[in-house]
Amino acid sequence: MLSRLSIVAVSFLMTAGFAGLRSDSAVAQEVHELSFEKHVQPILSNHCFNCHGLDEETRAGGLRLDLSESSLGKGESGLTAIVPGAPDRSELIARINSHDPDRQMPPASTKKPLSEEQKQILQQWIAEGAE
Repeated sequence: MLSRLSIVAVSFLMTAGFAGLRSDSAVAQEVHELSFEKHVQPILSNHCFNCHGLDEETRAGGLRLDLSESSLGKGESGLTAIVPGAPDRSELIARINSHDPDRQMPPASTKKPLSEEQKQILQQWIAEGAE
């Protein structure tokens, strides 16, 4: 028969073990910070820079996403593309999540839609401060 101390110890270990399983995965998601070079830049390069990059001839909306001072400023629309720490106030997030063909980015004509994972990466990156 288990002593009262043994029962308390087993109960504690089981509770800690189950809590540890839950909190480890939750902590892993919260602690996982994105790297601009590894996670964000490839998305912008493949889906956005053709229209919002270096080439002035093809640049749309007066927005360069390859320069932080441009991407953090207002485009021709008067809206700010990226508001560090505030994806809900960032036009980039509104546009990538839009279902309106006139607002959606990237436009359907590019045939380069963003996956849900890519959208989440951009949203998380902005929420983390868009470094």
